[in-house]
Amino acid sequence: MQPHHSFQRFSGRDFATWLTGLLVVAFAAAACSDDQRSGQEDVRVVEIQDDLTLADGVLTDATVDSPTDSSADIEADTNFADTNPVDTTPDVEIAPLPTCVQACDRLVECAQGRCIGITWQTVGLLWSACNDACTDSSAAALLDAATCDQVYAQGVVLLPNLDTACNSDVCELACGHLADCVIDECPLINPPARPNIVGDCQTNCDNGSVDLLGASCAEVIAMASQNPQFEAICYGGACAPAQQCLAYGNKTGQCIVQNCAGNADAYQTGLAEALAIYCQTEPDCPTASGVQAVLDPAITCADPMLAGLGTQAPFVDLCSGNLGVAAADLRTACEALAGCNLEIGTVDTCMVYLAMSGAAAAVQACIANGSTCGDRAACLGP
Repeated sequence: MQPHHSFQRFSGRDFATWLTGLLVVAFAAAACSDDQRSGQEDVRVVEIQDDLTLADGVLTDATVDSPTDSSADIEADTNFADTNPVDTTPDVEIAPLPTCVQACDRLVECAQGRCIGITWQTVGLLWSACNDACTDSSAAALLDAATCDQVYAQGVVLLPNLDTACNSDVCELACGHLADCVIDECPLINPPARPNIVGDCQTNCDNGSVDLLGASCAEVIAMASQNPQFEAICYGGACAPAQQCLAYGNKTGQCIVQNCAGNADAYQTGLAEALAIYCQTEPDCPTASGVQAVLDPAITCADPMLAGLGTQAPFVDLCSGNLGVAAADLRTACEALAGCNLEIGTVDTCMVYLAMSGAAAAVQACIANGSTCGDRAACLGP
């Protein structure tokens, strides 16, 4: 048995529409009293066709009588020179499966026979968890167990949560995971909406819904965000949350440094801070789903999405090394501004803002020549 990632099969479904429908109903329910639900809307669930189509078939053995030619006698020994040919096929030794693979296969087989929560949809998750935790000693214990009851007992030792997974309804687990992801990732969806999300999900649970168990929260939200209606419900058109923006600033700042051949090294801290501020506050801030796309671990600085960072406005002069002023001089200028209690952010952020001003050398010289805080503030313009 091989590890199974069920989300790949689930991704073919119109998941964004399905999840958005659940949330619309959940919000309508949250607006009602605890005992009444207004707007009893039917949620249309897009049917998913299973990857495997099961069909009953009948294999019929047809007996065909071959005509006999009574006029010809065939002697077998005249047709074959050697009735015992020598087998010249070389022996091929097949290596046994690793003990952990054998042990986890056995645990899965025993668990399927006794657990309502271990079905064909979730069996891959159990196998993967077993294989990840498996050691030589735990594999030996699973393989040496005489009965399935003993195998299962050893499985509980290896996986303390096995009993919970075994005795839990898979729809309940999947819908709970969905609700937790939505509440954790969507700033406009609050914990009181959880029971409604879970309830509507369970009402419409099917084999595709169960595949949520194999998906990370990032995958769930990324799929759902393909639907603009979900994006509006989840984020309300606002900028991404602060924690995501901090990660966005760090990653994009690192990419600018990487793309700028050493010219931006001294500005990395300030770039991360400035880009995080942009992500959270600017009118043209990136969409929340766009931020999530950038944060995908599979997206590197060499990816087309990020490969041009730093080489375009407003970072061109900084990235090319054509500022006309050293980073150390910009730091001194920003320290002087900080001493005047001007609202310039941190010194590192100030350095980036001056570098992006288009007149970094002139502004630095102005600040350096300013004898008072008023003089220095005037260098920043109106």
